[in-house]
Amino acid sequence: MDPYYQSDFPINNLMGKEEAFATGIATGLMAGYFILIGLFIIALYILSAYSMMKISAKTKRGTPWFAWVPILRSILWLNLGGFSGWYIFLILLCCIPFLGWIAYGLFFIYVWMMICVNCDKPDYLGMFALIPGGMFVLPLYLAFSDKIKKNV
Repeated sequence: MDPYYQSDFPINNLMGKEEAFATGIATGLMAGYFILIGLFIIALYILSAYSMMKISAKTKRGTPWFAWVPILRSILWLNLGGFSGWYIFLILLCCIPFLGWIAYGLFFIYVWMMICVNCDKPDYLGMFALIPGGMFVLPLYLAFSDKIKKNV
């Protein structure tokens, strides 16, 4: 055998039954985990899109079916806050390090505060978006709660 082609890595070595079984179990568990995470993400998207559609129908702002299309969903989000769809270009602020991120974050909170005002809720509820997981609860609350009168 030519020493040039010799290697310490066993190319043609077949695994035993135990190693193959363990590899199959690990692969199956990882595939099941990724499928579960994917289904969870799809369920969250459907739930949030339905709540955005419901908010749009309740406030009579924007086009409700925009909630199901990703880019149009951002335009609907701006319309629900009372802004033009052209404000979507403010996402370009994220290209500016630090100051752009802060500015876009503040604008994000401000739009949610305006959506809360348009749903006849107190504006400070928009700051609920700062809490991790609050972005999933806030649209659900706005979509499925009854209108309340604000104390002026």
